[in-house]
Amino acid sequence: MNGPGGSRVTGLAPDSKLELKVEMTFYAQSWFTNTAVVDYFISNTVLLTESGCEVPPCQTPATLIVS
Repeated sequence: MNGPGGSRVTGLAPDSKLELKVEMTFYAQSWFTNTAVVDYFISNTVLLTESGCEVPPCQTPATLIVS
């Protein structure tokens, strides 16, 4: 699927043919919508390492935005 400006959007899914390799970096997003309280959106940068993965320390303060 092509995103805005022609960039390629790739997702990890059970039938994906994407080959994961050490030192790959992902932008992981999770969202919970239509909850009884509020919609949640969480994102992190994830680095694939030899022993699994790590979430590098954030350079900016994480702020919860409730709308």
